[in-house]
Amino acid sequence: MSPLNPVWAIASVSAALICALLPAKYIGVPPQSGRYVSIDGLRGYAAFFVFLHHSAIWYFFLHSGVWSIPPSNLYAQFGQGSVVLFFMITGFLFSSKLINAKLKPINWVDLYTSRFLRLVPLYILSVCILFIIVFALSHFDLYSTPYHIISEIIQWLSFTIIGSPIINSIYYTKMIVASIYWSLPYEIFFYISLPILAIFISSRPSSKCIKTSIVSLIIVFLLWHFPRRILLLPFAFGISTSFIVNNKYISSIIRGNIGSVIALGSLFADIVLYHTAYTFGAIFLLAIAFFIIAGGNTLFGIFSNRLSRMLGEISYSTYLLHGITLFITFKFIVGFTKAATFSPLEHWLTILCCTTFLIPFCSLTFYFIEAPAMRAVPSAAKLAKRVLARPAPLGRSILTSKLDAVSQVPPGEL
Repeated sequence: MSPLNPVWAIASVSAALICALLPAKYIGVPPQSGRYVSIDGLRGYAAFFVFLHHSAIWYFFLHSGVWSIPPSNLYAQFGQGSVVLFFMITGFLFSSKLINAKLKPINWVDLYTSRFLRLVPLYILSVCILFIIVFALSHFDLYSTPYHIISEIIQWLSFTIIGSPIINSIYYTKMIVASIYWSLPYEIFFYISLPILAIFISSRPSSKCIKTSIVSLIIVFLLWHFPRRILLLPFAFGISTSFIVNNKYISSIIRGNIGSVIALGSLFADIVLYHTAYTFGAIFLLAIAFFIIAGGNTLFGIFSNRLSRMLGEISYSTYLLHGITLFITFKFIVGFTKAATFSPLEHWLTILCCTTFLIPFCSLTFYFIEAPAMRAVPSAAKLAKRVLARPAPLGRSILTSKLDAVSQVPPGEL
């Protein structure tokens, strides 16, 4: 049987849903009210499809030594199409916030504190695991100068905005994380641009907020070279969708079975016609499906299922940690030499084993890292507001308070 047969994907998704049973029971699935339920489910499957995309890449890498897109439209789109959908989701959700700001103004400190705590803690964990694996592969010897290694680490800690070099001369550096971090700068660039977008969508933010956004965009633009500028297009489609689906009449039409059929048809056409999702035609077909899903269509209830929503809850963990799981499996547990002899059946049985670890592991990282960080947003935002409200440097304020205290002590006690 071909290593790219769709049956492997069906089996893996089934295993993922089964593994989501316990987390859904003990960690819990968020209530449907007030949420974009279909978006939650879509996000979960998209993250897991990226895992399947890289699982297929690993098969061919182990047998040929070449790391490249799988020679299958389906498995290629599992990765690229999912990333395009992620960008549409981001564009949709945050432009919807801007639209709603006409009634309730956006608190920009709260928003950026939320984004920081949503992205950074888990990212730090993933890059720390990356660093540990890199130095384990080098037997904790330095193959480069300390200055170069520190520089390489800093570049990775920048969300790869300023680069993602190999660390300590270890060739496998990017492969450890399946080179997945490249998409994060696009998300960050979009978040930074939100105050400027707000001018055209809802209301004018403060001049300080706009200036900060412009300066930050210039800095990111100078540091980051925009590998694929066409990938700004999915954000634009997401923004457009947020305007259209707010129409109750249109939303009620696309939620029916006809909408589900059209969405599935556009996804099928995308897979049949395009080997890459990074073209206008492919993005347009994905946008049709996304428009229907964002409007509340659950694809015959698939996306509203509690197990699907559980996968959505842990999607960021799945996205960041699946590459590490695959690398540890094939490098340290199985070994490259033995894995290179695997038949398609043996390879995908190994992937099923990875799935039974990945979903519970990501559920734990969500529960112990992502969820506490999100719960800390209100208190962190209050702290940020207090800091921003103080124009004087913190050191100067402390020095001033100490001098005031000293001035109140009687001279004989100095």
